[in-house]
Amino acid sequence: MAVDLRTEKMTWEFETEASKKNGGQFTKADGTPKYETAFFGDFYDDLVSATYRMWSVGAIFTSPVVDGAVIYVGSSDGTLYALQ
Repeated sequence: MAVDLRTEKMTWEFETEASKKNGGQFTKADGTPKYETAFFGDFYDDLVSATYRMWSVGAIFTSPVVDGAVIYVGSSDGTLYALQ
């Protein structure tokens, strides 16, 4: 989310393509993880698979890098985004 510091209002919001595709399955309405849909076993392979399912949401995992008017961020779906 981008916030105008003078008005303290949100000016725009960005959602990764993976979030649009998989977000509803693995996140709650408030944006918090819905672990019960991804984690359903205690074996190592179950935990690894569940981690990949959670990564499929495309969460932003990097600190933003600003270059001029472009903000670069990396997401858990393996994509580098350049936002203007």
